[in-house]
Parts: sequence; C-alpha cells; structure tokens
Amino acid sequence: LTFSRASLATMYDAAGTLATASSGSPRLTYDPVTHSALGLLVEEQRTNLLTYSGALDNAAITKSNSSVVAASATAPDGTLTGFKLREDSTASADHRIYWTVTTTAVGHVLSVFAKAAERSWMYLRIDRSGGGTPRVWFDLANGVVGTAETGTSGAITSVGGGWYRCSLILDTAAGASVNPLIGITTANGATAYSGDGSSGIYVWGAQLEAGAFPTSYIPTGAASATRAADVVTCTGAAFSSWFNVAEGTFVVEYQPLAAGVGCDLFMAHSGAPLTNSIGMYYDLSNHDVGWCRLAGVTQAAAASVVANAAAHKAGFGYASNDFALCSAGNAIASDTSGSLPSPDRLTVGANSIASSSQAMVIKRIRYWRKRLTNAQLQALTA
Repeated sequence: LTFSRASLATMYDAAGTLATASSGSPRLTYDPVTHSALGLLVEEQRTNLLTYSGALDNAAITKSNSSVVAASATAPDGTLTGFKLREDSTASADHRIYWTVTTTAVGHVLSVFAKAAERSWMYLRIDRSGGGTPRVWFDLANGVVGTAETGTSGAITSVGGGWYRCSLILDTAAGASVNPLIGITTANGATAYSGDGSSGIYVWGAQLEAGAFPTSYIPTGAASATRAADVVTCTGAAFSSWFNVAEGTFVVEYQPLAAGVGCDLFMAHSGAPLTNSIGMYYDLSNHDVGWCRLAGVTQAAAASVVANAAAHKAGFGYASNDFALCSAGNAIASDTSGSLPSPDRLTVGANSIASSSQAMVIKRIRYWRKRLTNAQLQALTA
C-alpha cells in the first residue's frame, strides 16, 4: 500500500498520548485508555474553524463571567498546556467562553477535551444567527452525556487521565455565523449559578467542524486549519502481483468512527472508481455492503446489518455469478448473478460512494486468490 496525506494529523500513540503524524505519514492509532492497537486511521478532509484551539486564554476568545488560567493541567498531548476555565463570583450568571465564527448552513460538531476540577458539569452550546441556542450537558465525574436539546446529540469519550472528549453534534443547519460556547455549570440542565471566584473545570483542544460526527483533533493558531484526507492506494505491479481477476475473497477487520456515517472500506477498480469495481462499504443504515460493477452497471450487491459502529470483521467473496458477504459471522448474504470487471488498482477509504465518508480505523485487510466457501467466510468473520 502507498499512503499520502497533504497535512499534519493527530492520533493516539502506544502510550495513549495524543501525538502528531507528519504530512504524508500513516496514522497507526491506539486506544488512549487501554493502549491496545486499533489500526490505521483513515479520515476525510476536515477544517477546525475555531482559532487558538490550544490557547484558550487568547484575547480572541471572549470570556463571560470567567477567566482562563494557562498551564493548569497536563493536557491529552502530555504537555503542561491544559487550561482551567474558572468562574468569577458573579451571582446567578452564566460562566463561559465563546468564539464568533462564520460558517456554512450545514450541520456542525463542537468538541473539546475536558476534565473535572471543583466543578464536574459542563455544557456546550452553539448560538446560531438563524435562531436557536441548542445545548448538550456533560458529567465529567462519571463520563456520561446529560441532557441533549432538540436538534442535537452528544458524545463523550474517555482519553485517559480523567480527560474526556465531549462533542455536541448539531443535526440541523448552523446558519451563516455562530457562537460556539463552552460553559461551566453545577448540574445537568442548568447554566446560571453564583460563582465562588475560584472553582472551574479543565479544558483544552476545542474544535468546530462541518459534519455529522467528530474527527481527530486539528490544532489551530490565529487562523482555522485543515487536515487533508488520508489517501491509501495500491497500483501497478504491487497490485497485479496478488489480485486475481477471476475470483477472490477480502476480509476486513475495522471500526467506523460513528454509527451510520457511511464509509468506503476498499475498492478494487479500473478507470473511474464506480465504473469497473469490486468493493465493500459501510452504509448509513449500519450495513456492510459488498458490490460489483461492470461498465457502470451494478452486477451484484449483498448487504448485512451490523451492530452500530462496533469493531468487527466483514468478508466479501467474488466469482462470476457467485458473490457472498458475511459480517461478524452472521448469515450469508449472496448474489448469484453478475459478471466481473478487470481492476488494476486498490483504494482504501475511496470516499466515492454517494453519502460515504473516510471515517474508520482499519486493523487488518486480508485477501485470498479464490472465492472461499460460505462456511469459511462465516468462520473468518466471527
């Protein structure tokens, strides 16, 4: 496989620390809590619209009834750059910080790394120019999402050391401009309270990105920053030396970044990606789908439902008039009619299926130069 990406990008290293991969380097990521190897992180292009994402004390970020104290905690990247978001002593007030950002009218995700201090409740909010101030609350002591208001959903993920990455997912259009907001609070569903002038929470690494799910952290300074897409390919003799045009079987062990986001797993193809191709993808309804196309016409398709965004194995075997897909050892989905193309390359995370993304961690891809039996597919994916 040949790998490229035209930017820096972040992932978790073997010690569970948020690390940075150089431009063009693959990201072999690990679980930040258990430190177990997860696989190759493959993501689409995203832009962090929040400036000074790792310098939350900067004057460009508005502080309301609060202050931000630098060097207050060890951040997820292992440096002493975590901030304390500290309330002031104003009575019956909201204690928060916020940005003013120009956006497009699509769904967005606001996320931040946070850790309990004297306060253990936090909320995220997006004020939209078109109206509405949807909020989601987070319990930083127990690592759970509290109330999520209409039009939003929330996610919270432990990244070790008491830190959580908390995300507000705005399901509806954000409007032309927004005020992404991080607030301290004392209870689920509450915002205003009387501060004591010293209590607060730890925060670091804020991000606002257009999309339906959070992606890896993108550091920013005085301007927004973009992480380029990961591109994984196999071409020429490196491909033809192992691929069998007449029959074969792929087995992929992977995990989508979020349920129902849709992502391409792999595609063996020639010419335009969907013209002559054999491949698999995870669709918006939590199915693994295997397909074959020849001269732009679908020859075969098979789908199997999977648990929402769960790590699992899926396999797809192909031969003329003999296609089979199996997910997690479940029942075989088959198609017994279809002709085969003649691919000359492989792409992983091709991002070419309608409504698909590059949004997954791939632990392993295996290939056999024969159409394995259905029983073998079930055994290999169980």
